[in-house]
Amino acid sequence: MVTGVTGDTLKSEETVQGAYLRRDYIYKLPEKFNNRTPNPANLACLVFVTDSAHAVLNSTETDVESPFKATLDYLQIDLHNLEKTYGGPVYEVYVVNPSDDTLRSLTFTFDLNGDTRTYRLDGLCLLPKTESVVGLETDFDAYKFQKTNVYTLRLTEANGRAVESNQIKDKFSQPLTLPAAAFKVAFTSDLYGSESTVSLTNERGEALYEAGPFADGECKTYTSGLFEAVAGAVYTFRVTDAFRDGANRIPANGAGFDAEPGIRLLTETDSVFYKSGIGVYGHLISFRLGGTESDTLSAEANVRVPVFTARLQPNPAQTQTVLQVEGLDPDAEVRVSIYNLQGHLMETRCGRPQATAQSWAGLTLSFQVSDYPQGLYLVRMEQNGLQQVIKLIIKQ
Repeated sequence: MVTGVTGDTLKSEETVQGAYLRRDYIYKLPEKFNNRTPNPANLACLVFVTDSAHAVLNSTETDVESPFKATLDYLQIDLHNLEKTYGGPVYEVYVVNPSDDTLRSLTFTFDLNGDTRTYRLDGLCLLPKTESVVGLETDFDAYKFQKTNVYTLRLTEANGRAVESNQIKDKFSQPLTLPAAAFKVAFTSDLYGSESTVSLTNERGEALYEAGPFADGECKTYTSGLFEAVAGAVYTFRVTDAFRDGANRIPANGAGFDAEPGIRLLTETDSVFYKSGIGVYGHLISFRLGGTESDTLSAEANVRVPVFTARLQPNPAQTQTVLQVEGLDPDAEVRVSIYNLQGHLMETRCGRPQATAQSWAGLTLSFQVSDYPQGLYLVRMEQNGLQQVIKLIIKQ
């Protein structure tokens, strides 16, 4: 924040419609940022205008002009798998390229349960200053997976030369077991159906069913036709949320909920063998034929990773704010931490969610913030290795 959290106030005579405003700022780069020497060529400047209620009215972003060249050492990677369940042998890897070079090749090492393999992707054309998705096709046998599988994905080379280590370490569960040879998939939208799309793919990433975006203003269930499962094949059902706020439950007259958006997997007789809410990026679940219904229920307990949503009321806050979290695992503790923008820990609280009649649990925590200095804070929630961060504004 060059101007500080609250920014600079614009006077009424400066904000005549159609007028341009110029202000000059000086920002001194630190010697190190995240243990790296900052390169001006890798920086961008973001300017935004808000009203008194902190709603953003306009924004613009531009790269910083610099005589230096943005290097490949600042490449970033992320996995697009929405849940920690096996999603087939093809992993969608986000690659952020802030450099001035076009990426023609990338080399990854993938360690799964101690088995390390190297994969090189050639023939790429990832342009400078862009974010792209590449498909990393692995050759691990899904039937050798354990209930919990630990992996480390490393980007080691770009355009044939070594780059600073960039890695993702996490874990996923084995695919869910189908209780029957035929199945259907169903999706229930919230009032913002145009944000969501659904797809069913085989383990080669080929689409078997696609639907959406859906209609806004109605909470409606969309169900596919019947699919015959092939023995040994792994299927992946995915919901994506373009706005990245998840599917929100629909309130009934301000009290309770009369509809619960989410996904369901159904047998031929419409028996539900898996259901889940929708997280901020969507949801992903993989499954395959085999086993009995009792085996399936056990697998569901192992595979399902609840995705939670949170809100603070009031926000901005002055003396007190209440955190409400939904979609939690009822059997695991939740840790909530509040940090200022300098990274200093202000407060940490732990709580046990309260189970409800639905397939999710909730938690409510109250925080006294009257002693907090005015400004912007980050509230981080952690459960089962999942994290979510939301912003808290304090106005004194």
